[in-house]
Amino acid sequence: MDFGIPRDHFDRLTHLLTDALHGTPYRLHTYHNSPNKINYLKVVDTRTCIRGAWETTDTGVNIDLFPLDRGPRPGFLTRPFAAYVYLLLFVKDYKQLDASPRRGLKRLIADTLKRLPFRTDTLIAHIDRCILRHSTGGRERCINYFGHWRAREIFPADVFSAPVDYAFEGMTLSGVTHPDAYLAQLYGDYMQLPPPEKRLAHTDTIFWASADASEVASRAPSA
Repeated sequence: MDFGIPRDHFDRLTHLLTDALHGTPYRLHTYHNSPNKINYLKVVDTRTCIRGAWETTDTGVNIDLFPLDRGPRPGFLTRPFAAYVYLLLFVKDYKQLDASPRRGLKRLIADTLKRLPFRTDTLIAHIDRCILRHSTGGRERCINYFGHWRAREIFPADVFSAPVDYAFEGMTLSGVTHPDAYLAQLYGDYMQLPPPEKRLAHTDTIFWASADASEVASRAPSA
C-alpha cells in the first residue's frame, strides 16, 4: 500500500513515526537505516518477511510513504527536470543492484555502474538536494519522483488540492481530490482487469518470521 505526503509535512511525519513506532513490532525504514537506501519512508512489520523480484533484500510486509513535491518554475521545465532525476535514480538503483543473477545488458549496466568512482550516499544526497531546490517552486504540477510509474506520476496540482475522505476497512482516510484522473493517468482503463499474463504479484513468498528469522508459515501470494 502506498501513501503520498506533501513535502511540507514529510519531515514532521518522519519524526512522529519514529516516536510512535518505538517499542512496537513495526520499524520505520528511512535513508539512514534502509538496506536499499530509499529516499522515502517504509513502515515494515518485522514479524513478517517477503521475498520477490522487486525486493533486493528480505523485508517485511510494508507501507510506502512517498513525498509529494512540486516541479520547477517555470512549468515547462518539469518534465526535463524529472527525466534528470529519474536518470539519477536509475544509476542509484543499478549501482546497488546485485548483478549476479542478472544477464545480458542488465548485467553489463550494473557491473559498469558499480565501477564508477562515487559513493551511493553522495548520489542520493545530490538527488534530494535537486528535488528540494524546487519542491516549493512550481504550482502547476505535483510529483512523486520515487514511485514505480516514473513520468506517469507527474500530475496536475489540482489532483491533490483538497483532500477527500474515503471509507476503508472501517477507517476514514484522506485521498486525492480527483481519484478518476489519478487512477486513469497511472493505469489507463483501471476498471478493466489486465490480461492473465500480467496479473503478477510483486513478491514470490510472504511468511511469518520466528524470533530467529526462520520461516514459520509461508505462502505464495495470489495474483
